[in-house]
Amino acid sequence: MRNDPQLENAVRAVEAQFYAAFRRLHNDPAALDEFLALWSRAGDVTTMNARGGSERGWEAVKARWEWWVGQGVPMDISRLEHLALLVTEGLACTVVLEHLARRSQRVTHIYRLEAGGWKLVHRHADPLVARHG
Repeated sequence: MRNDPQLENAVRAVEAQFYAAFRRLHNDPAALDEFLALWSRAGDVTTMNARGGSERGWEAVKARWEWWVGQGVPMDISRLEHLALLVTEGLACTVVLEHLARRSQRVTHIYRLEAGGWKLVHRHADPLVARHG
């Protein structure tokens, strides 16, 4: 099944905004507001970050990102490797490898169309480790 090019372009644009804000989070405090504006405010929004934990609901997700920014860990992403993008009329899923200075992460984002715009409803990131077997 082929993605609708218009929907695909819209999701890629939101993903680009996400990563632009993500890279600036530790150097520009205003980037946190821009970053959080890309997230859904719904009760089913979730995040599972590479530094551990699992949050559900807007307040928990927001608090986790506020905590994370306060840790001072820069997101020194040198390269994004896009592995997959699936878009329907209401949901989209992206699968990406984030290559950082000292490690790489496997990342899945799920977006939902809300009030005419794509909002992030889930982020799962964990370290990319060598395959065994």
